[in-house]
Amino acid sequence: MLITARVPHGPARRRGVIGYARSDDLLNWDVQPPLTEPAGFGHLEVPQVAVVDGQPLLLFRTNLIDRSDAAAADQVWAVPGASVTGPWDLRAARPVPCPGLYAPRLVRAGTGSWQLIGLVNEREGVFVGELTDPVPVRYTAADGLRLSGGSGAP
Repeated sequence: MLITARVPHGPARRRGVIGYARSDDLLNWDVQPPLTEPAGFGHLEVPQVAVVDGQPLLLFRTNLIDRSDAAAADQVWAVPGASVTGPWDLRAARPVPCPGLYAPRLVRAGTGSWQLIGLVNEREGVFVGELTDPVPVRYTAADGLRLSGGSGAP
């Protein structure tokens, strides 16, 4: 299980990590060391791992960032890893262009392609909370995780 976690040291806006716990029966859990080290995120919410276009990716959302490459506070991020259990170097995380999306999830279509869904967080300053339609995504090492055929919000 992936867990939103923070290490107990350092500036609050930089302490976010992905916690990890294992269970053989889903009743008893063994907490493992975090799968990441702090790298400028205050927290990493709704983490998910998926293998998209052959690349293991860690997907997360945050609204608490202390990084020079962060264009906006509310962003979805993806970071490539060596396997579905990492290691994950959060310094390599790149934003995914889908502003306003909360609780993003990568889902596999019946055709085997990957799509991104999530909740529309706000519209005109008012909480919406509606589920988006699935939007196709692609991963390349050069561009990271991107919406297919566009760069706007789903």
